[in-house]
Formats: sequence, structure tokens, C-alpha cells
Amino acid sequence: MKNHNTNLDLLRVVSAFAVIWLHVSAGIATTNPDVSSFAWWTGNVADAFSRWCVPVFVMISGALLLANPANSSPLPFYQKRAARLLVPIAFWSVIYLIYRAYSETGFTWGVAAKSVVTGAPYFHLWYLYMVIGLYLFAPFLRALVSALTPKALGLLVLLCLTLAAIDMLLEGQRSTFLTWFIPYIGYFVAGYYLLNQGDGWRGRKLALIFLICGLFIAAVTALLYPMIGSRSWNLMYHYLNPFVAIMAICLFLLLAKKVELRPIPMALVNLLAPLSFGIYLIHPLWMRVLDKLAITGFLFHPLFGIPAMTLSAFVLSALTAAMLLKIPFLRRTI
Repeated sequence: MKNHNTNLDLLRVVSAFAVIWLHVSAGIATTNPDVSSFAWWTGNVADAFSRWCVPVFVMISGALLLANPANSSPLPFYQKRAARLLVPIAFWSVIYLIYRAYSETGFTWGVAAKSVVTGAPYFHLWYLYMVIGLYLFAPFLRALVSALTPKALGLLVLLCLTLAAIDMLLEGQRSTFLTWFIPYIGYFVAGYYLLNQGDGWRGRKLALIFLICGLFIAAVTALLYPMIGSRSWNLMYHYLNPFVAIMAICLFLLLAKKVELRPIPMALVNLLAPLSFGIYLIHPLWMRVLDKLAITGFLFHPLFGIPAMTLSAFVLSALTAAMLLKIPFLRRTI
């Protein structure tokens, strides 16, 4: 494909793996938390160092969608991408609602309808519902970013992410998914901006900043939990936390701009990149299966259990996604 960026494919694959890592480690950090235990600290640190994954997914979308010609009409854009997004949303919403109907007590049609209206038929599907808004506004954002100077564009990114962080700190609540995309506009524009302008930072400095931010998130979470309980997770693990944003920016620059892929990693990335969306959609089902088989983040010890469950769910989800791609009437669902 012309101008295809393999490094963005690498980011997709790494982010898909990190999403599963996040969900496994979050189970350690939030289940009977004991901030004095090594097991809890293992989950806490693992969780803190994976929160960049969803912001990076948004940045990848922005880097690709905002790079198209600014004078194109919104209608062809919508026509081209509607099925790609709406078919997976509809299909997987139904799949997970059926799963919940059989696995949750008290699940009703009313609960199902409310779940769809609030954009959460299942815990991870919120991302698909949020992305609807970004896709709707992408043609207009494309015209905006093409008209701005690099300096003004950088300021726009900073303002958007700052306002989103303030909204997060104020714990703003929204009743439907229709406005979920607004705080993520900063990440969406940042992907385009960084891919085209982010050449001034050295790789070692980016890695060091990434490391410091991850450790800071883990440390402050441990400090706040005895005082404010689960709110500490809502504040420190939040995708809009400014330290999470800095981690996402650093990792995006490292993998999209600094890494040169060798033949073997490139072949692996080319194999897994088309499966990354499917991996994201499917992995909760395999996590439930693994949980039934006692393969969890607590297996022996989180130092072993987190990577073991993450890798197992990732491989099984990738194989399932590959199978779905082979079935003509199901390939559009991933």
C-alpha cells in the first residue's frame, strides 16, 4: 500500500497486547487491594505502565484519518467508513449482550437497552461507541489541522488535553456515549501532529520520561488509596490523566518515529496488525474462559500470572480473529 506506515502497525499490535495486559493487571490492583503486599504492587505497577494503550489507539486513528486531503467532502468519508465501524459495533454489542444475558443475574431487556444508550454493552466496547464521534467530526478536524501552523496545532493539542484532564479531575459524568469523544479530540489531533512534527526528541529522553511517569502513577495510586479508596484508580489510571497522556505521547514518538523494524519483527507485525482490532474485540471472552480454567493474573504470583494470562488471551484472540477473517460473512465484524 502506498505510503503505508509499518510503525503504526507496530503501535497497533503493541497497544492490542497492552489492552489485555491492562485488563489482567487491573484485576490484581483492584481485587482485595493491600498496598503493603508485593502482589498488589506488581499489579499496580503493571497497570500503571499500560494505561497509554487506549490513547495510542486514538492517536493512530488521528494520524491516519487527519492526513487525508482537507478539501474532500464529508459524505464520501462517512460512506467509506460507516460499515467498517457500525458492523463491528452492532455485531459485538449483540454478542456481548447475549453473553451477559446468560451470565448475569437480573439482566433484562431494559438493562440491555440502557447499556447500548450509555455505550457500554460490555466494558471494553465503550471505545467503539466513543470513536463514532471522532469519525463524525474527522472531516471537519481535518480541515482545521490543515489550516493551522505547526505551532498553533501543537497549542491546540495542549489545550485539548489540558481541558480533558481538568474534566477528568472534576469527574464529569455523561448520560450517553454521544459526547464521549470530546475529551479524546486532543489525542486524535496529537497523532497527526506528532507523526508530522515530532522529530525533536531523543529516544533515550522519551524512554526516561515514560519510565518516570509510569512510576509516578503507581506511587501516587498507592499513596492515595488509603485516603480515598477506589477514587484513586479513577484519578490515576484514567486515560485522560496528564501523566498517562505524556506516556502515550512518548511511546507514540518512540515506536512511530524512532524504531526501525528489522525483517523478522516486520513479518510478525505484518501478520498481527490486521488482527489487532479483532484481538481487542474478542479478548474478554477468552479471558473469561481462561479464568474458568484458573489461568488468571493470580496464577502462582502476579509476576508470572499477569504475563501468562495476557499472552494466552492474546494468542487465542489472534487465532480467533484470523479464523473470522477467513469467513466471508464474518470478516467485516473485525
